[in-house]
Amino acid sequence: MSTGAVDPDQLLTRVLYLAVSGERVGGAEAQYEYLLEDLDGTRFEPLLLTPSRGGFSERIARGGIATQVLAYPPWRRRTWLSRRGARARLVAAAREQAIALVHADFNLGLYDGGVPTPQ
Repeated sequence: MSTGAVDPDQLLTRVLYLAVSGERVGGAEAQYEYLLEDLDGTRFEPLLLTPSRGGFSERIARGGIATQVLAYPPWRRRTWLSRRGARARLVAAAREQAIALVHADFNLGLYDGGVPTPQ
């Protein structure tokens, strides 16, 4: 018989944060730091995805936030073929992690259109 209790893990919304770099190169990384430091951990489970490791991604990881490296170029700087491959890798990673929401800065925003809604 069910006690009516809800598993808290089922309530967490998995959020993928796409960053331009693993290093802190500008204001976007600073904003990610502020967002992730104050994110409500009872409602959201963040994952920071960067194209390389660096001081920024390592600082976020030390704060207890999951981080992963996945090679993807800035949307505007590569050919259609390289963007297509990167988008496929991103979709696969999002599916594997059951991502429900994507946060991307303006240089990567077009990638998030390829991330599927969890089934």
